[in-house]
Amino acid sequence: MLENLEPPIRKSTLRIDAILSELDAKDKAILIDALNSDKWSADSLALALKSRGIQISGSAIHRYRQRQK
Repeated sequence: MLENLEPPIRKSTLRIDAILSELDAKDKAILIDALNSDKWSADSLALALKSRGIQISGSAIHRYRQRQK
């Protein structure tokens, strides 16, 4: 009965990755530069993106940056 029991495959997609996949090449390059820049704090970048219609939290940006290290 339980011979084929396996845990589900977890698909972990960061919100940033989803946003990047929806952008054109020019906007994608701009966002990647901003994500990698020390000039932007996570919260200020989140606010700037929100004002341009992209909804993301500062904590999602922070997690993305931590995983890129």
